[in-house]
Amino acid sequence: MQPSPSARPWLVLLSVAAPALAQATSAPAPPARELLRTLTARPRVAGTPESLHAVDFLATELARAGYTVERERFEVVLSLPRRLAFSIHVPDTAEPLVERVETWDPDARNPGDIPKFAAWTANGELRARCVNVGRGLRDDYRRLAAEGVDVRGKIALASFGGAYRGIKVDLAEEHGCAAVLLYSPESEDGAARGAVWPEGPWKPGHDAQRGSISPMGRAPGDPSTPGWPSSAGCKRIEAADYRMPKLMCLPIGWDDARRLLERPEAEVELAIDAPLTRRPIVNVIGVLPARDSDALVVAGSHRDSWVRGANDSGGGCVALLRAAQRLTERPLAAGARRAEIRVCFWDAEEHGLIGSTEHAEARAQEYRARLVAYVNSDANVSGPRFGASGSPGMMRVLRTAASSVGSLERPGQSLWDEFSQGGTRVPSFGLPGSGSDFAVFVHHLGRPMLELGFHGNSGGQYHTTFDDFEFVERHLDPGFAAHEKAGEAIAALLFELAAQGRAALDGDEEARELAKHARLAGIEKDSAGASWLGQARGERLAGALEALAGLDVGASVVQELLREDGIAGREWFRNPIWAPGLENGYSSETFPTLRAAARAGERELELEFGALLAQLDRLRTQATSPDTSR
Repeated sequence: MQPSPSARPWLVLLSVAAPALAQATSAPAPPARELLRTLTARPRVAGTPESLHAVDFLATELARAGYTVERERFEVVLSLPRRLAFSIHVPDTAEPLVERVETWDPDARNPGDIPKFAAWTANGELRARCVNVGRGLRDDYRRLAAEGVDVRGKIALASFGGAYRGIKVDLAEEHGCAAVLLYSPESEDGAARGAVWPEGPWKPGHDAQRGSISPMGRAPGDPSTPGWPSSAGCKRIEAADYRMPKLMCLPIGWDDARRLLERPEAEVELAIDAPLTRRPIVNVIGVLPARDSDALVVAGSHRDSWVRGANDSGGGCVALLRAAQRLTERPLAAGARRAEIRVCFWDAEEHGLIGSTEHAEARAQEYRARLVAYVNSDANVSGPRFGASGSPGMMRVLRTAASSVGSLERPGQSLWDEFSQGGTRVPSFGLPGSGSDFAVFVHHLGRPMLELGFHGNSGGQYHTTFDDFEFVERHLDPGFAAHEKAGEAIAALLFELAAQGRAALDGDEEARELAKHARLAGIEKDSAGASWLGQARGERLAGALEALAGLDVGASVVQELLREDGIAGREWFRNPIWAPGLENGYSSETFPTLRAAARAGERELELEFGALLAQLDRLRTQATSPDTSR
């Protein structure tokens, strides 16, 4: 589900522009090429019979590499289309300017490519005028209101970008719109950038990105089991209580969007039949045990896709599979490993992080006790340029691992040299938001994450029909050197995490980084230009966090601070230090409990601030001895 790297502010990409990789001509094709070709030969839409070929393929490859393999099944509610009708009507013309009706059978053995579709759209029929709402963000609606534009009862025409697509639907509903059409401007990833597919890498005007509009910033996972796993015979809430959008939503191509922008008098007719049905999903899990150790490292990539998904996330799957193979080709003796390694290929990520969420909810008690870190691998290969993202406290282990792997960009140097620009700067992470399978580990269980990636080449393939093997081979990674390097880098990271075990998290770094974010919150301005927290509070909070450096606080500061009853209004999220932004979704916002209190008033803010300080003070007093393992 990952958006492009430019839409992920927490992904650190420090190198400058990179040339495309040269196609290998004499050497044999690397293993990654054949793995990707086989994996992406057919669509892998979650909940469809056609997606099961990926289960068999990944399970076979893991078993061949020496892993104990589990096929983990859940029954979850999914949103899949059966009939989508879209037409544009202009005054004084009998025939529609555009008319398109697409049918699709998710239960067919070979249903073909899924139409342009927004999962979790409401069903129904309507005809109404459109209104251009820009990117469909809150500031856009404020601007329209100031201009006297009434959006109520109209279909919001919103461009992608600036926030997760589901937030655009939420805001349209809040402002009284009747439905939402989503599109990508030609200037962002279409013909204005260069030749379109199949001649070039950019998006043709008829195609559009599919995607979910689920409320992943409030309640990811199966909507029928919010907060608990979708196991056989489990309790489920009624469909009327699902936290899902109430509006119809459909992605359209630039060609149709341009017609609507040029003809503001036009009306759009929509008819959507996309019933919610309970369907099986399957995660594939490979286990590499450790002797006499209760620590655990989990790595994951989502195996599902909207169509063939060679970049998103076929590349992530292949990079992780190559890492898994490397770990057994150059094994760390089980007696030397301080952590078991689990390699997971998640299902139904594209629908709203469902496979990973149900898995981690089912194993929450074990993961709280055993999990050292989660390593994510999602749409992370599109060129030779190295980047990484992660949680506070994980930079030290990244440096050790990245120092052992050579750079594609800088021959003779390591990935760490590239990442740190030859030592001329000290890299830092942002805070992981959402949009990929790390969310349940970071925000629900409070465990740290890391993700490595290789980027530099681009195109308009995101969630389209042409995100396929040919596109990757021609435009993103000719020669597949970056896929192989990603596998090598992830293997080095898993190797190091398994060797260090519980010592992998640098608690001092974690405390200092969190203190830095407290100071930034103290000087941050709200929409009215005032400091919502106040510098004095920010300094007090930073001091309380810094006081934890050098102490053994347990698994991590974040895990020890988790709120078992969750954050008000989105109880699934338990991390009071940061959470996905409510009106962005992909990126994070710090101190969500304090922000919610500040919106309620000064008294509520002071009470919540005092409660958080008291929690930090209890943590400090309970940490009676230094952590000598750091």
